[in-house]
Parts: sequence; C-alpha cells; structure tokens
Amino acid sequence: MRTVPRVFFLTAMLLAAVGCSSDSSTSSDAVADSQSTSETSISSDAVADSQSTSEYSPNALTSLQVFPEPIRLSNDCEPEGDQSDYQWYRTDRTLTIDPRNPDRMLVAVERLGIYESLDGGVTWGPMSTTGLVWEMAGFDGKVCHKEMLDIRFDHHVPGRIYLFFGGTGTVEARIWQARGAGFYVSDDDGKTWTLLTTPDMNSYTASLAVDPFNPETIYAGVTASPLTSTDADPDETFVDVGMVYKITGVGQGGTSHEELPTGWGKATSANTLWADPSVPDRLILGVFAYQGRDAAAGTGLEAGWYETLDGGTTWDSMGTGVGHGLPVVNAAISTDGTHIINTTQSETEEATFVSADGGRTWTRLADRVVAAMFDGRGDGRRAFAVLDTPLRDGPNTLVRSDDGGLSWTPIGKLPPEFATNAYNEEPIKRRAVPSKIVVHPDRPEIMYVSGAGGLIARSTDAGATWTLLTTWESFERFAFEAR
Repeated sequence: MRTVPRVFFLTAMLLAAVGCSSDSSTSSDAVADSQSTSETSISSDAVADSQSTSEYSPNALTSLQVFPEPIRLSNDCEPEGDQSDYQWYRTDRTLTIDPRNPDRMLVAVERLGIYESLDGGVTWGPMSTTGLVWEMAGFDGKVCHKEMLDIRFDHHVPGRIYLFFGGTGTVEARIWQARGAGFYVSDDDGKTWTLLTTPDMNSYTASLAVDPFNPETIYAGVTASPLTSTDADPDETFVDVGMVYKITGVGQGGTSHEELPTGWGKATSANTLWADPSVPDRLILGVFAYQGRDAAAGTGLEAGWYETLDGGTTWDSMGTGVGHGLPVVNAAISTDGTHIINTTQSETEEATFVSADGGRTWTRLADRVVAAMFDGRGDGRRAFAVLDTPLRDGPNTLVRSDDGGLSWTPIGKLPPEFATNAYNEEPIKRRAVPSKIVVHPDRPEIMYVSGAGGLIARSTDAGATWTLLTTWESFERFAFEAR
C-alpha cells in the first residue's frame, strides 16, 4: 500500500543548521562585510546590534521575556528522526525577486538561514537578521534556523518585505507558542525586522494577503492546532474563532489585530489567502486539514475553499462536488482570481484540480503537479508547473499552460538533482522536492525553480534547459549566537 508522505511545508519539526564551506559570495558590500573566508560569520557590530534589546520590536521583547533562553538541541542542529530521511534544507516558497531590482533575490534555507543574491542567483551571502528572535540553538549556542514558509516583497510599499515562519520547536499555547517564531515585517529592505505576532496569536503563519486598497492592512493565515510541534498537546488549540488574523497599522509595527471568524477544524490550517484586487473586502481562503493527526475538533470547519465579501466578518463555502472538501496544499491563483490550481494531499486523494470559475467548480487533471504559478502576463491565464515524477522516470518536467491550467505542454527537464520522488522511494525519499517557480519580472525567458536540499536552478530559455545554481552546500553557515 502506498504511504502518504507528509506535506513538505506544513511539517513543523525541529530545525537545524549544518556548517559547511562554500566559494559563493555576493558583490554587495553589506553582504561582504558579514562574511569571513572559510565559515560565514556576522561582524561583531552586527552581532551586538542584533542582540541588543533596543533592536527588537515590543512583540519580540515579550518573546524574550517569556522564553529568556533558547532551546538547546542535543544533536547540535543536525537532522534528527525522520527529518534526516526526507525534505532536507527546504526552501518552501521563500525564493523571491525584488520587483525594484530584479538582480536581487532572497531565499531562506531550513537549518542554514536567510540569504541574498545581487547577481540573479549566481552567488549568495547571508542577509541581515537584526530584530529576529531565534528559538533554537545547538550546544555551541549558534542559531539553528527553523523552517521559513515564505518571503514576500510588498508591491504596494517600496522597501517592505514580509517573512513568516512555519515550524515551531517548543509550544506553550495561549502564552507564546514558539519563541520568536511568527510573522515579521521589514520596512527598510530587510536591514531590520519587526515581529507582528503578539503573545495571544498563533505563531505558525502559513499564508498572507495584503489589502490591495489599504496596504497597511494585511491578513495572515495560521494553523488552528499543533501539527508536529515538539512537545505540543494535540488537543490544545491556538485559536478561538478562526485561522485568519486581520492586522492593521503594519508600518507602525501592527497597531491591532483581530481573529476573524473563519471557524476551524481538526488539524486545519489557512494555507492560501487571496485578496481580490478589484473588489474591496473580498477574500478567498484555502483550508488544509491533516486527517492523520488527532486534534481537537473545533467548530467543524473542513478542508476546501471559502469566501468572504465583507472583509472577513462572514465566510461561506465555495460550492460542492468534485474538487471540494479536499485539503488545499499547494495552490496557485491567477491575478484576477478566476483560475486556481490546487494540488491536494490526503489519505483518500492525491491529485491536482483546476478551477476556471474562481473555485466554484473543478476539473481533475490526469497528472499531479507539486508546484505551480501564474505568470500574470497577457490575459493572466499562462501558468507554469512542475510535474510529480517517480524516481524511475528521472528529473521533474516543467510544463506550461495557456488556458489557466486545464491543459499542459512539456517544456523541459529540471536538473537531475531535482527529484520529487512522489512515492517516497529509498534512498532519496523526498529530499529534493521542488517547491516554487519564479519568473523574472522583465525578462520572461529567465526562470527559476527552488526546492528542498537548498536547490535553486535557473533557465535562460523559458524553461527548455536548466542550470543548477545551488545546493545546500552552497550556502555558508550563519555564525551568531541564538537570542
């Protein structure tokens, strides 16, 4: 019988940082200042700045007060348990291009840290972590970087970047679920970070929507109950009425937040959020539910798609039938919201469904994709995806659709290091699963794919051929103390 693998960006395991050496470096003076010749280290001034309480936002200071010392890991940040068998050094959805400077790219690599490239992804150096609070450390006190689910530039506010964490290492529900984890914003292009998550909020942030009519208001989707958090009580919950927070006053560090009444269910998570750019107060929510884990039942919210027309005051299920009621795992939504590509994962269904009417009806595809995105050019229906591929069939295939995902054309094979390994086969298991596709904003012939294993590949011919740019060994270790 086929074993259903764990979803790669919902696993909240203990994360680790593994030291390694690399020849990679960037041309940025700031990055160069933070690097040493053999093992990456932050300069002494930067370390002092990042550990001074004056550098932390009030929410981060509260985190430090609740958990004054980081958790020390017995394995000194090495992979442990089944984490050592699959999904190493995940990048999740963090690979992103600066819309104001397309040569600048950011990525977060699980266990290793947050990195910046100024030459289109060829070389990478550590990015500033000033203001971030680190929860985990090895016995040497060095930071063990946990999983970061997404890094996103705000296209409305120049210089604003969002960063949010997924996995947690220690949980104290209702007080502070994970020391320093949560949702951060930077208003100075990533030089310093402010924690928006407060002690009464859930720190596992899975999705984000910026209000297109007021960018100082954002919506953050979280999980309802612990999934695989260490020492978490599976019957404990992190929310009361729903899994979406409405946060206002972002530029002032988040002046207020409201837990919107989406409802919540057994091991549910707000995996996808989309704000309609043409209709004020309209949001679409995609809900994941991990059926294999016991947890409190909640209000009965199930997996599937939901909609609000009043900014989150009320929510309604978006239809019934094929493709509904299935976990929303890896969804892509077109700019106008009419086309949605959703890859599900559950004990009963692992498939990709496509909607051409905004999530009201769905078509099941013959092939399953593990990552998809809409390009946004032209009529907005062009999409790219990576096919799920057994090991025996070689590397994953990049495909393109010009009809919103209903039909696909093969474009090219990814480098052999990429292997979805859909059937969780030995010896690789799921260590190199692709997770995100990125297209250059000005030159569509330049494309990137990132994935577990710290992998980043680039194509300069619209996906026909690919060059592997990085593995996890390309990224040098951050060497600063956990705080």
